[in-house]
Amino acid sequence: MVCAPALLNFPDPIGLPPTRIPFHRPVAPEDFDPTHYLIWRVRAAENNVYLALANWDGDWHNTHANGNSGIFSPACLTYPWSEVIADEGEPILTMMTIDTREQRTGRRSSTHPLNYAPGDVAGSLTGELAYDIRDSIPGNVARGKPMLRKRMPYWYLDLVRKDL
Repeated sequence: MVCAPALLNFPDPIGLPPTRIPFHRPVAPEDFDPTHYLIWRVRAAENNVYLALANWDGDWHNTHANGNSGIFSPACLTYPWSEVIADEGEPILTMMTIDTREQRTGRRSSTHPLNYAPGDVAGSLTGELAYDIRDSIPGNVARGKPMLRKRMPYWYLDLVRKDL
């Protein structure tokens, strides 16, 4: 989970009018949705994290903030989204139940006894290693980090270098 306090007035959410295109699974509400394209929902899904954002709503020292606080889930492919968006204008406590257990097994960890030893040969003529692909794919979207291998940590020092 990533928690972020903020004082931002951008980007504003973009609404989505109703569509007449039938989908085999719901992807949006049937009526006009004023917060359909909300950047925080997209960022939570892109990074496979739960994002709790506390954004100020109102004016402060010549700065206007647009609110849109909430808790956003990494799973946003089907509607209704599992998220909580705070009502603007009133101080409120926002809570959400988050389950990070494996969805296939219901356990906190995906570790289970393997039917093979790592490094065993499967017995085929090609000599491939014995493994089950399901052992490497997390059953919970918050546990999977497919973009982690695409990060380039050798650029990180340039981001924090003081002599720029």
